[in-house]
Amino acid sequence: MISQIINKKNIKKVAELILFARSPDGSSAPALHPFTLKFIGKDSFLEEEFQVFFKRSLRSQTIFSHFLGLLFYAGFSFLDLVLTPDFAGAFIFIRLVIIVPLIVISTVLVITDVTRRFLQLHLALIMIIVGSGIIAMTAIGGPHVNSLYYPGIILVFIFAFTFVGLRFVWATFSTMTTVLIYEAVAVFYSHVPLVMLIGNNFFLISTLMFSMIAGYAIEYYRRSEFFTNRLLELERERIELSNIELERRVKKRTVELYDAKEKAEKSDKLKSIFLAQMSHEIRTPINAILSLTSLIEDDLKDQVDEETKLSFGLVNRAGYRIIRTVDLLLNLSEIQAGTYEVIPVRLDLYADILGKIAVYFKKEAKSRGLKLEISIETENTEIVADSYTVEQIFTQLVENAIKYTDKGKVTIKLYRCEKGRLVVDVIDTGIGISEEYLSELFQPFTQEEMGYTRKYEGNGIGLALVQKYCELNNAEIEVESKKNQGSLFRVKFNN
Repeated sequence: MISQIINKKNIKKVAELILFARSPDGSSAPALHPFTLKFIGKDSFLEEEFQVFFKRSLRSQTIFSHFLGLLFYAGFSFLDLVLTPDFAGAFIFIRLVIIVPLIVISTVLVITDVTRRFLQLHLALIMIIVGSGIIAMTAIGGPHVNSLYYPGIILVFIFAFTFVGLRFVWATFSTMTTVLIYEAVAVFYSHVPLVMLIGNNFFLISTLMFSMIAGYAIEYYRRSEFFTNRLLELERERIELSNIELERRVKKRTVELYDAKEKAEKSDKLKSIFLAQMSHEIRTPINAILSLTSLIEDDLKDQVDEETKLSFGLVNRAGYRIIRTVDLLLNLSEIQAGTYEVIPVRLDLYADILGKIAVYFKKEAKSRGLKLEISIETENTEIVADSYTVEQIFTQLVENAIKYTDKGKVTIKLYRCEKGRLVVDVIDTGIGISEEYLSELFQPFTQEEMGYTRKYEGNGIGLALVQKYCELNNAEIEVESKKNQGSLFRVKFNN
């Protein structure tokens, strides 16, 4: 798989998707359903993996719990002889002839993995059967035996929630069912006195509630630990992809440097290649710093104050700003050196590019109080173009639109013009561009506001690359803008 990734130009995109899957909102807490504790939302894909992990990790515990249950259930026969000698024969029959064989059968089924697909239902039913055996004894013995034997049901509750390997939902189902059976037998068959029933219920329900809380907490932290381990795996994958990208770029630039020394006639070509090499030397330590900072932030996020959390945010933003600048410099050097290889493919401009960009920037727009809208006014959104450069065109345009808009909205509009050409408009209600600067808009390293006092960050490379990428894809870019009213960037594809 890694060799396939190396041969593609979208390594950066893959790495970003892995990081996005890790924690797009900056939080390392899993998205869990409040009642069933299932993974939901962005983490729903983890549920199936967790089920496999849960069965595998608790299998030995489940088998051991069956043997322990056999020991307790059979061993308590001596209590029947001591506490209820009049009913000992019937009680021992229930224990050793009915319940214990069923537990033995359940043990065999677990060991042989016969009920693997229905293990939770299987375990829930065996807990109900075990509890029902105790309830049967209270029914035979009457109110007096009821007061002596109902604590056995409490042991079943504790066993179900903490030891046998039941998930919280199934443990709740089995114990609630056992309670209902007990209540029905106590009221309609045993006719337990009201005072005794109230007292028994007080301890039963109290224990059930505490057991549910313990079971809920156990499963919640078990799932959280599983989620954290998955985050660490994704971090390792992200770092691995970063290393692959660096190796790819280093090898490519090394070859370019060798060829340039042999063939280059102009100094600006040598300068571009040198810039690319230096960019790699900057990017390597920054990636290491960001990865380690992210891990430290995850470990300490609940132990530090707000000022420290803000400091982590500043480090991350500054690091990604440097990486973004380095990427732009690398891309610009490729274009200027003429070494970028265009790979035309048929792609769906909405599904493959614009839709994903809209999702990616949705949160950033919302954090700035902006609406990010996308409008599709044509059914045919396919073109033949270089996927990487087309993605960079609209990533840059949407990013700029959000950056230079303080209020209002940013709209991405996809349609076909009268000549049938596919057109994309990126419209914002931002600060706009003066007429004087429009003629210099696509010049590299220029901005309308220059110097250290400028309001907006940037290096003046983005739009220069956008124009070059449009040319590589046989597309045209147009700009309409009025100062303090907003801007419209229109890209027209000729295929």
